[in-house]
Amino acid sequence: KEWGDSRRIETVAYSLIEEQDGIEDKEKNDADQLKNLNASINDNDDNEDLWGDGSDKDFEFESSVESYIAAMLKQQKNGLTFEKIHNNLKLFMGNGSTGSKGSLNYHWKESELRGFLCQLTAKKRVELYAGIYKLCE
Repeated sequence: KEWGDSRRIETVAYSLIEEQDGIEDKEKNDADQLKNLNASINDNDDNEDLWGDGSDKDFEFESSVESYIAAMLKQQKNGLTFEKIHNNLKLFMGNGSTGSKGSLNYHWKESELRGFLCQLTAKKRVELYAGIYKLCE
């Protein structure tokens, strides 16, 4: 009986170690991604928003995206992955350039959303940990 118990403990210990390694890999990937996005933002010479010309329409769109993200993360206390955020935005905001009656539909590529989430992270509105985005408290 003792042999079986020690085998289970050993199996659980290995599982925890593998899980920790996976989290550390995700954290490294998150840090690398944020570093690369920050570098590309800093390289933008004309100090213009990366996603538009600074017009009121761009500001309105970014505000809408931020509101949707905040609402999603507020409901999901455990946070969401990038993929889930991107898919939910396409689902809830629509997918195209503009909707009927002039409403703004979600049209960003993954790279554009990653950059925007990087900005929100830098402004301490959201946090990224192990591949999961959460609202900052």
